[in-house]
Amino acid sequence: MSDGLSDSLKDALAERIKSPVWGYIAISWFGFNWKNLAVLFMSKETVQDRINHIIEPEGYFLYGYILPVLIGLGLAVISPYGQLILSYLHKWGDGLHRKNLAYRKASRYQENIQLSDLKVKADRAEKRQNIIEDAQDIVEEEKGKRELLKTKELESERDLLVAKIDSLKLSSNETQKILDVYKSDIIKAHYKIARLLNLTNQALEVKDEFDLANFASNAREIVSDIDLERAILNYKMEAEGNMSDKEFERYMEILNADISEYNKNKANKEAVSELAND
Repeated sequence: MSDGLSDSLKDALAERIKSPVWGYIAISWFGFNWKNLAVLFMSKETVQDRINHIIEPEGYFLYGYILPVLIGLGLAVISPYGQLILSYLHKWGDGLHRKNLAYRKASRYQENIQLSDLKVKADRAEKRQNIIEDAQDIVEEEKGKRELLKTKELESERDLLVAKIDSLKLSSNETQKILDVYKSDIIKAHYKIARLLNLTNQALEVKDEFDLANFASNAREIVSDIDLERAILNYKMEAEGNMSDKEFERYMEILNADISEYNKNKANKEAVSELAND
């Protein structure tokens, strides 16, 4: 039982010693007596002189014991309030710190937003520039296609004009050939007319049957039976416009024969011309 009592006393003393009052009193006492402690432990005087130096001043007991205890007790009393004030100041400092952190974060967020806006604007500007460049490339490509198409159209028109010119040349050559034939026919007709005029003069001088037979022979040399028949049918066709079916059939036979003869002569002339060119 004595052990339990001693333990209880030890615990009670420990609790009392752990009380902050003794700490404040000790701190207060040390604050008032630090000079005396320095003299006591560090002075080179004798021990008695040191003690006399400490206790001789007036108010030694007041300043050495009473005031330190009172001030220690006062500190113990106001220390909770001091802690409260310190806690408030700490919270206030934490609030300022949090506000500062929030302000910094907000500043960083604002900077990030501005950077994002600038990036978006830069991306839009780049896309706009790319679209403009692509549009310019498309315009240039379409322009090149149109120029190429226009060139092809001009080449086609040129080829068509060349073909037309060649065709006109051929037509001109063909026309010239026909004109040459007509000129030849006209010359022959003039020659026949001259002979007919001469033959007419001979007809006026016919005296007997021999002269008449000679006149008929010369007339047939100038105008054959087929030429005479052709002339009669042409006259009926153009002047009178009255022709029997039999005469019309004969007229068509003569016309077809003339066309065949003309085509045959034309083919012979072209063959001769090709041989001459070769």
